[in-house]
Parts: sequence; C-alpha cells; structure tokens
Amino acid sequence: MQVDSYVFAGEYEDTLGTCVIFEEGVERVDPEGTDKTVLKYKCHTMKKLSMTRTLLTEKKEGEENIDGVEWLQMKDNDFSYRPNMICSFLHEHEDEAAGPA
Repeated sequence: MQVDSYVFAGEYEDTLGTCVIFEEGVERVDPEGTDKTVLKYKCHTMKKLSMTRTLLTEKKEGEENIDGVEWLQMKDNDFSYRPNMICSFLHEHEDEAAGPA
C-alpha cells in the first residue's frame, strides 16, 4: 500500500477477540446548537492488517515478479468498495481453508 511517498507491506493476522468498527455521526440535541456524537455500528472483523514501512528498489529489466505482491490502484477519497473487497478476500481464503466438500 502506498500513502503519499511512503510504501507499506503487510499481511492479515487473526485478532484476539473481535474488532468492532463504528461510524461517527453528529446529532443535534437542542435548538441552541448543542451537538452530541453518536456512534453507529458499521461492521466487525476477526482479522487485522499489520503493515510496516518498506523501502523499494528499482526493478531491473527482465527481472521476474515476486509472488505474493499485489498492486492495487486506489482512487483518492473513494472508499466505497473497500469493505466489500476485504470481505471478499476473507471469504475466498475461508473457502480455501475449508477445502473441497
């Protein structure tokens, strides 16, 4: 994953327990303009993405691709597809672990 000029590499790991993710919202409490922060359940997971900063070297001509490295092009401020992509990734690996029926 690349964030600005920094590159990170990592992998999914199991968590101890379940991680719950909430969406933060603001609710008007009274006409005076007092706001109250409201948390709404978004999703949960039993995996986490652990990443560390990585330094890249220039690929030499004719050099093979390294297995296990995947390049994803992400658009700025477009996070609508990410939860589906992560869930899909997890379900694919769960199916592989279960083996043939």
